Amino acid sequence: MPANTFNVFIQRYDPDRDTVPHFVAYKVPRQDGMVVADVLQYLYETETPDLGFLWECRTRRCGTCAVRVGDRPVLTCSEPVCDDMRLLPLEGIPVVRDLIVDRQELEERLAPWANNGAGPLQEARVLLDSEEIAQYRSLSECIDCFICDSVCPALHENAKGGTQFSGPRRLIRLEAQAQRRAEPLPWLRYAALGNPSLCTRCFACTEACPRELRPAEAIGSLTKKLFERHELDAHKTSHINSFVRSILRGAWLDEFRLLVDIYGAVRVAKFVPQALRMLRRGKLPRPHFGQAEQGQNIQTMLRGLEKNRSRDPR
Repeated sequence: MPANTFNVFIQRYDPDRDTVPHFVAYKVPRQDGMVVADVLQYLYETETPDLGFLWECRTRRCGTCAVRVGDRPVLTCSEPVCDDMRLLPLEGIPVVRDLIVDRQELEERLAPWANNGAGPLQEARVLLDSEEIAQYRSLSECIDCFICDSVCPALHENAKGGTQFSGPRRLIRLEAQAQRRAEPLPWLRYAALGNPSLCTRCFACTEACPRELRPAEAIGSLTKKLFERHELDAHKTSHINSFVRSILRGAWLDEFRLLVDIYGAVRVAKFVPQALRMLRRGKLPRPHFGQAEQGQNIQTMLRGLEKNRSRDPR
């Protein structure tokens, strides 16, 4: 192959023709400063006019061009090309064709008031100081690329049936609204409907965000606000109560009991395959019995916190 060209492998899939996705190899002339969007545009104009992909602004502002390069989600308008790169659609989102995914279902999760026919609530807003403005901007600059949702294991695990998780994209926007409103409670209730407690705190969304936003931290802030207002969902309440009981018993976290308390003795069976994989890889926590070292100090601190919380008049 000439030195001025390189290979690109693109996952192709047309539901009208293909039964399963497959990779097709292409040769592309190399140019200085070339990004992935240039590759797709070149192939569309010269070789494969039926290639399905999206792009609009090419300035990292619209978010429509998100795909995966290998296992890494990127924006094609800013991602430099590399030899033998493999382009795939975002993971965990239904594929329409080639690199185009169907964002409609996730888009609807952004507007929790849409199903009841009412518009977003109009409330008095609060003036923010300079530090609060910087924090609000850091939450409100989402470009709707859906990369955070595509890498979220909690969103994929709870996508169908049972308790629904809204995903980091919707929750970071609700946290922004809650911060800039004089009365954030309605927006917190919208967040509670999205079950933020199902977040696993893996920080995959924060690490993948091309705008360097911090959705995992925003979800943690929402969870804290809901807990302080006693608006937390039942899942997280069970989690906290089980955690407290475990610490008060032996000053260590009984993870098996935690799963049973949250999901029940029957539903906890769905974690058996995952537990076996963890056991084979040596990642399953070792069972612990008796009192943990320095356990009395931890228990005394926790009892003090529980005592203060019980006095809270809210």
